[in-house]
Amino acid sequence: MRLLDSLFDFAVPGLQILLDFESNFIYSSLSGALNIQFIVVIIFICLLIVVYLLVWVPFLIELNTRINQNIEMLNMIPLDMIKQIKSLRRFIKNLIKQMDS
Repeated sequence: MRLLDSLFDFAVPGLQILLDFESNFIYSSLSGALNIQFIVVIIFICLLIVVYLLVWVPFLIELNTRINQNIEMLNMIPLDMIKQIKSLRRFIKNLIKQMDS
């Protein structure tokens, strides 16, 4: 029994040091992984903002320009023609409703 106690007293501090080292290693590895994930998320968000500013905003500006050009072309249609063509009349009414809202 004494031999078992002496082995236990000898092995416990070594195992405790090993467990402390392992827990510190795991904590530092997880902390590093969380930092890397956080950096990747920040880079992804920055990339989305850049894509939005460089691609989507110019696309919307171009689309708005085309819509305005179409509206200007509709203004060139004589009023008599608009009265005769039912689908065109409906389109202009919807356009006016959208502009009012």
